[in-house]
Amino acid sequence: MSTAIEAKGWMKVVQQRLLPWGERISKNTMLLAIRDGVVATLPLVMLGSLFALIASPPVASWQEALNARPELAARLKIPFATT
Repeated sequence: MSTAIEAKGWMKVVQQRLLPWGERISKNTMLLAIRDGVVATLPLVMLGSLFALIASPPVASWQEALNARPELAARLKIPFATT
């Protein structure tokens, strides 16, 4: 029971002290531009990371298979290089 009361007290402190500060920051136009830029580029970064894992896997047998077919390895590195 006391932990629920303490949790409510903690939330009250957060709402009184941190919420106004967070609202001011969220209205900053420069930070909004940075946020929008990160949101716009995140899918490309994730796609490039996925192809980086596929093109150079940390599994020895898969790496040997890619080394046996260098043309496939080169094609898999193209999306990674463009992102």
